[in-house]
Amino acid sequence: HGPCDVHKIATCLKGSLRPLEEDVAGLLSAGLGLAEVGSARKLRECLCKIFDEDVQVVYDGPPAGAQEFREEVYDTFLPTQQVASVGLQKQNKLRRFVLSTFLNGDLRGRCPLTHFCTWACCQDVEDTRRSFRVWVCWALVPFKMPVYSRKDWRQSDAAVDYAGIIAAHGLWERVLRCFAGKPRAPLAETEPSETALRLGWDDASSSNDEGAVAVDLPENSAEAPEAEANPAEPAEGDWAERNRRNRADMLSWAASAPYCRLVLLREVLQDQVSGQGGEGLGLRDAV
Repeated sequence: HGPCDVHKIATCLKGSLRPLEEDVAGLLSAGLGLAEVGSARKLRECLCKIFDEDVQVVYDGPPAGAQEFREEVYDTFLPTQQVASVGLQKQNKLRRFVLSTFLNGDLRGRCPLTHFCTWACCQDVEDTRRSFRVWVCWALVPFKMPVYSRKDWRQSDAAVDYAGIIAAHGLWERVLRCFAGKPRAPLAETEPSETALRLGWDDASSSNDEGAVAVDLPENSAEAPEAEANPAEPAEGDWAERNRRNRADMLSWAASAPYCRLVLLREVLQDQVSGQGGEGLGLRDAV
């Protein structure tokens, strides 16, 4: 019956992803680290800086075999068949067109950020850079990175596609480091100095002087009651520390060159989560 099928598929998925557990956790850390408001705009600004510095313009045709490999990459991370909606299909088609037009170099080479400019393509170098700022940055980062659910794997394929298409162009670690900036050390808890303790006792001993304000305590209590903290509202320091840890884990995972493992992860999710791998029953279909 239904629950048994769900449990079987979930167990199979867990076993299949066990060798990629670090990448699954790193992908979730990246989604949480990029969850702040305006993260997509900031990522596009980081891409603009990288493109202005590193994009090479070659006035010649692209190398042989480059287009075929790019199409395989697009089919993996920018699919146009069996997608969730018609809107996503149209968006992926437009993104594929933009990337294949401007980042048309060989993704297997050392310089993937190369624009091979053929006749009647761009007016000049400045026109090429303007197109990169407007169109290519959007094609790589059209929206904020999705955060998938570990419980039912919703949006897991979208999260892998988001990171995979950027990593395919050798930009994943660079853009994340630009986004996170220089890492900040956590605030250290310091003990009060001897001078501060002495001044504190001096202030307490002077409370009997003229002009001191007396505070009446309740009769049945030895000290004033403390205000109770609301447990439902986490402290601001907890959020900051959690965000710092997510970004640290995100950068550590990005530095491990996860592109090839993202390809494998996408193939596993394609078959078992989305239910698009042929005759196999997908987890979403079972639910």
